[in-house]
Amino acid sequence: VSSAYGNEGTSPACGFSAETQNHYASYGAISARQLGAELITIAWSGRGVVYNYGDDRVDPMPALYDRILPQDSTSTWDFSLIPDAVVINLGTNDFSTDGDPPPELFEAEYLALLQRLRSVYPDTFILCTVGPLLNGTDLAAARAGIVAAVAAFEAAGGSNVRAWEMNVPNTNPGCDYHPGLATHQAMANALTAELEGAFD
Repeated sequence: VSSAYGNEGTSPACGFSAETQNHYASYGAISARQLGAELITIAWSGRGVVYNYGDDRVDPMPALYDRILPQDSTSTWDFSLIPDAVVINLGTNDFSTDGDPPPELFEAEYLALLQRLRSVYPDTFILCTVGPLLNGTDLAAARAGIVAAVAAFEAAGGSNVRAWEMNVPNTNPGCDYHPGLATHQAMANALTAELEGAFD
């Protein structure tokens, strides 16, 4: 979703292609323009917090976060550029197929990601969300895991973090039911409003 997979697709019937992926029209890029902010997107289609799409567990997103080149574990980012906000949109791939991670494992790995972010960004606002591909019990499980991880982070003394439900319906899907252009626009509008409220 964050990489804009299939957002220019005209129906859910299409699969991945570079021609249907437009990051400039992604929710993150639109929101950044609305806020007058610079944007760095760290995304790889199919990656999760614990389980990648299809229940693969090789290099989920937390393992890639510190890397400049995602397939080279020795190419590490120096974190010298300090953002005002980090938006985490993870959990979709963890719960998108049959083998969901145990709740305690998802919470623990999400908490570890929050702790890693705080270690490199001591004062940055962190917004935690998931959506809008999941529904039903999968969506509830992802949201519950995020809320639990944020609560554990705060209980250990962490601050300036929030779990946020992005309640945007995916009514006009693109390829493989990923959000289409209209959904990305709606997601951006919701995210912009949430970030503006956080910095009021």
